[in-house]
Amino acid sequence: VDGLSEIDHVETLVIQDNDALLELDGLQGLKTIDKALTISGNKTLESIAGLKNVASTLSGDLILTYNDALLTLTGLQGIDETQKLTVTGNKMLSNLSGLALNKVASVIRVSGNDSLSTVLGLESLTKLHWELYIEDNPQLLHIDALSNVVGTTGSRIRIVNNPKLENIDGLSGITKINTELYLADLPKLENLEGVANVSQIEGQLTIQKCNSLTDLSDMQALTSAGAMRIQYNTGLIQLGFPQYGDEIDGSLYIVSNTNLESISSLSLVEEIQGGLSIGKNHALPTLTGLDKVQELGGILHIFDNGSLEDLTGLGSLEKVSSQMTISQNGELKTLLGLGKLSSVGGNLTIEQNPSLIHFDSLEGLKSVAGGLDIGENDDLTNINGLSKLTSLGNTIYVDNNAELENVDGLSGLTGN
Repeated sequence: VDGLSEIDHVETLVIQDNDALLELDGLQGLKTIDKALTISGNKTLESIAGLKNVASTLSGDLILTYNDALLTLTGLQGIDETQKLTVTGNKMLSNLSGLALNKVASVIRVSGNDSLSTVLGLESLTKLHWELYIEDNPQLLHIDALSNVVGTTGSRIRIVNNPKLENIDGLSGITKINTELYLADLPKLENLEGVANVSQIEGQLTIQKCNSLTDLSDMQALTSAGAMRIQYNTGLIQLGFPQYGDEIDGSLYIVSNTNLESISSLSLVEEIQGGLSIGKNHALPTLTGLDKVQELGGILHIFDNGSLEDLTGLGSLEKVSSQMTISQNGELKTLLGLGKLSSVGGNLTIEQNPSLIHFDSLEGLKSVAGGLDIGENDDLTNINGLSKLTSLGNTIYVDNNAELENVDGLSGLTGN
């Protein structure tokens, strides 16, 4: 690019898809870029130090993508602000040294950089104004360079599929997340000390496939979340939220945590505005921890929990606003725990629970707005617990319950 040596100012600079370009030394005369800088798809580009004299606040985006040979971001130290920062698919980049940004107004995305081991270069940032994505960086070890970020985030944080990431301590200054915290596919993550100071998550908390976590007790300040999805964490033994409060604004999913033994740290929760799904937690013996929940704003789905013998823990539940399904719980013998349930707002399905003997604990159920499906409960002898059910909104299916001799428990239904 030596022919551009006289240029000292541009609105937007795009350097893209130049297969033989090695460096940008011909741009050393460039002093200012007003809007945006894109360096993308330059397969052989090793250095951008030729931009070292640029001193700018970008009103647009800084995009650095798919420069396979790029070793360092040295040359960008004069750019102090940008709307969006994207660093993606730079195979040889080991860190972000060379950046000196003190503000990114919108999205920060660091993803798919095969050699990236740290995010060194982001240490001048003090606030996440919008979204942070750190994804698919196979060599990333830590994000300590974000440790100067404090306070409330503008939106979501997603840290996904960084298989060597051992901690997220760089997030320790954050106290509130305005949309979502999504931690997934982080098999080496051993603790959550980096989010120990987060007291509130306005949107959803997702912890998924973080198989080295044994509990979530490091989230010691967390008192509320819009929704929770805790799933596919094979090492998780207990939730362990020390201070979690009385409400979940959305749904609660606790699914496929094969060694989970306790959810008791949710014991203060009185209201779940969305649904509740608990399934495939094969070591979970009880639902104790949900004892104060009186109403579900969505579905209730209890499925494939291999150690669950009853539903103790749901003793305060009076209303399920949508469908209710209890299925494939191999050791479930009774529905003890559902004694206060009076209405289901959708279909009621109880199926494939081979050890379930009776429905006696449903003696308070009066109304099901949808259909009733009772099937493949091998040991079920009677459904007399449904004797107070007087209102049913749809079809009844009672099928393949080998020991069931009659349906006298449905005698309260008339005109359905």
